[in-house]
Amino acid sequence: MVTVLERIFGVAKPLIAMCHLRGLPGRPRHDARAGMDGVYSAMRDDVLALQRAGVDGLLFCNEHDLPYSTSVGVEAAIFRTTSRMPSAVANVTLS
Repeated sequence: MVTVLERIFGVAKPLIAMCHLRGLPGRPRHDARAGMDGVYSAMRDDVLALQRAGVDGLLFCNEHDLPYSTSVGVEAAIFRTTSRMPSAVANVTLS
């Protein structure tokens, strides 16, 4: 019987890595000079390195957005950044 993980990742025990985005706009650690292109470029480099290492899946988070906020607002920046990946990196599937 095929498990959900096997159906999604093609292996019984997938290695899932975490990609930490750089500071996003409006947060203290955001690099305004590099802007969102800098966030994307760093994320792309990390994703490519993780793919070369053989991970089966990726999660994205914004750990550099300290101090943490309980208000909504960064989700659009995270979506904008991560949604650019499929066209830039081979073997990426969004599901």
